[in-house]
Amino acid sequence: MRKIIKVIVSSLLIVGLVGCNSDGSKKPTLENQKSDNNAYENLMEMSVVSASIDKSGKETTEKFLFYVPTSKYADVYGNNAYSSQYGVTVDVSINDYIFEEGQYADDALKFMKEGIMNGPYILEIIKEPKIDVDEKREFAYFSTLVIEESYDNKGKIIYDYVAAKELNSEQRIFIQITIDPSKCNKLTDSLISEIEEYYGIQLDFNLDEAEKAVENFNSNLPSTKRYDAYGFSFEIPFTYRLDYEQSNYTTDDYVFGPDGEATNDNNLHVMLISDDTYSYTKEELEKDIEILFLDSEEGKAQIIESDFTAANKAVVRFKLSGNGEYLDGYMVNFKDHIVYFGTISSLSEMPQEQLDMIHDAIQSFNVK
Repeated sequence: MRKIIKVIVSSLLIVGLVGCNSDGSKKPTLENQKSDNNAYENLMEMSVVSASIDKSGKETTEKFLFYVPTSKYADVYGNNAYSSQYGVTVDVSINDYIFEEGQYADDALKFMKEGIMNGPYILEIIKEPKIDVDEKREFAYFSTLVIEESYDNKGKIIYDYVAAKELNSEQRIFIQITIDPSKCNKLTDSLISEIEEYYGIQLDFNLDEAEKAVENFNSNLPSTKRYDAYGFSFEIPFTYRLDYEQSNYTTDDYVFGPDGEATNDNNLHVMLISDDTYSYTKEELEKDIEILFLDSEEGKAQIIESDFTAANKAVVRFKLSGNGEYLDGYMVNFKDHIVYFGTISSLSEMPQEQLDMIHDAIQSFNVK
């Protein structure tokens, strides 16, 4: 009899450890949708509203609960809940456009995977994402570890876990969990454990692995990094960043400088001129440049002979001057894209170091 009692007591203790409160009630989880703001030490309850259209065309709304890291910065916007604490950010939604009705979970993740991997600040991919999916394709996830650009001209490590889960035909959940090891502390592990318990997931984040990877990267920093301009990309000096005040996304005009300051003579100016389907020869580019700046306020474009060439690219150097400034650079045609690479400077002659930087950007110029 004593052995039986011991077995029963042990079983009750185990059940308590995996999801019961001290009063024996079951903890809130993503699936059971229970409400108890005292159930977790590091998670808080957030209520979102999901809107849908029924068969008659009438809009219906439904309240849904998510538990996210306890933080004064937690927020709800529509069907999304967001919060960040102890280096862990949770962004979760129900019936979002990312995971639409009729989609399989793994299909929903393909869009997100591409978006993360093509992020403009990624310097190196430590762990390639691989989508895992269950047999019914109702639950899928991937995780990745990348080194991103930081503002101290070094790299920082970022871990992402992304999952799509169909609870039923009318409830589709999308989860993104991001961990920044530079902001983690002694409470991070317990927070991660509670997130895993609530969402029924397992994160494969390893802090030692992440810290070692970024330490290795920062001990031997590269001289350049690739900038993705949404359709085409090129290499820029590692210490250069986009100057947001000088740049204009709507006109595909990108200006870079050391630490994001591009008002000095050593700036790099890159601008998409055209992305039509026509490929130009060097001679055709020269004629178009002359026509383009025929009535320009800066004056007539001066075509400059140059011995610089780039494989499979039509390259023409030209210069404009006016108001004490010189626009000096190259018009480049590659794979139906015409892109300008150059600089705006107070110097009438561009230093060789500046020219070399522009040449490197052109040589590395690629189109997706």
